[in-house]
Amino acid sequence: MMSLRDLFAFGLLCVIAMCLRADEPTDEMAKFQGTWDIASATHDGKVSAEMKGARVTFAKGKMTVTLANGTEQELPFKIDPTQKMKAIDFPLGGGGGWLNISVTMNGIYRFEGDTLTLCIGSGDTRPVDFNDTGATLVVLKRAK
Repeated sequence: MMSLRDLFAFGLLCVIAMCLRADEPTDEMAKFQGTWDIASATHDGKVSAEMKGARVTFAKGKMTVTLANGTEQELPFKIDPTQKMKAIDFPLGGGGGWLNISVTMNGIYRFEGDTLTLCIGSGDTRPVDFNDTGATLVVLKRAK
């Protein structure tokens, strides 16, 4: 039988564990912050020429892609590092009016040193591995 002291200690450990767990996404989110150069971008084995010379900046829950011609596209993103394959999602839409479309591009990601690999599925399908069959595979290198 647990004493009151043991019960209190157990409860305190549970609260500490929940607080540490709640901080994980924030710590993981910090890894994204900054500017990245696109080293490669492919879809179904085809190289994306549009992404050559492009840069990506992650800041405040948004990803900004800047193409070589200066065109920019900003996308919100969310991560879930607790999944077996760390998940990244790009919720799009919600424009309102008669065209109120809401779509989420689902993906996975991994960090290897100064390299970030993103694999974004087609439609609402989340990839299960890092290949470009039916998905877009983007390799980013942290800008120096």
